[in-house]
Amino acid sequence: FNLLGNGISFKSSYVIDTCSFIVFLSLSLRVPLFIHEQNSIPGLANRILSKIALLIFEGFPESFIGVSNSKYVGNPVREEVLKYLKTENLRKDHSKFNILVLGGSQGSRQLNKIFISSIRKLKNIQNFNILHQCGHNDFAYLQESYLELGVDFSLKEFIEDIGKAYNDSDLVISRSGAMTVTEISALGRPCIFLPLPWSTDNHQYKNAKHILDLGGAELVESNIENSSELSELIMDLYLHPAKREAMSRNIKAFYEENTLIQIYNSINESIKT
Repeated sequence: FNLLGNGISFKSSYVIDTCSFIVFLSLSLRVPLFIHEQNSIPGLANRILSKIALLIFEGFPESFIGVSNSKYVGNPVREEVLKYLKTENLRKDHSKFNILVLGGSQGSRQLNKIFISSIRKLKNIQNFNILHQCGHNDFAYLQESYLELGVDFSLKEFIEDIGKAYNDSDLVISRSGAMTVTEISALGRPCIFLPLPWSTDNHQYKNAKHILDLGGAELVESNIENSSELSELIMDLYLHPAKREAMSRNIKAFYEENTLIQIYNSINESIKT
């Protein structure tokens, strides 16, 4: 499996040199190459390697449009997340409206500021409980902001048990990287995506748009000028539980339960023939 080009930033020259080496090994040693593309738009490495790959596995439908040896299988999800599929009825007290805010493993200053700006525009947020994964640099700023707002909150530089955080949430506000989208869909959490504006080929927007079209998410372009739009969506979803339930059902449709089995069986069959 090739893991390059899937959400990791490399200089294009490094990617091309690495791909050239993989191509050389595959052809010279006659070792079949299989690749998996996590995102809706293929990364540079997978676009190069797809030319000689025996099979191309897609995390989103039609990432490789018109390519006969591509197969949609979805993205595999960590067991530490999937274990909460069995505990959906053991979620925390819903006397509070639990919002989970994610900006990626390093946090996102832009997303943090947009979210705080949106919450400042809302009234009657005493019933909100916010778990915010914020990274290191914005911790003090966010703590001061939440204390000023008088809302229940918990700040984490990094969330160790992300499965529990998903499971306990009534609404997720997040970037739309491939694995985040897939994990949210596996647990069926209503969400608002703010795609990373400078993601390669704008693939995060395309990821989020796919879920939006399924009726499983809302999408707000990640710009401070859109904080009012975000606040309106948060309040709308807070006031309409039936809408959240419909989103939960719809986003679950994206999750492919047997991704790993499909990949294993396809590789096994290809090698045997």
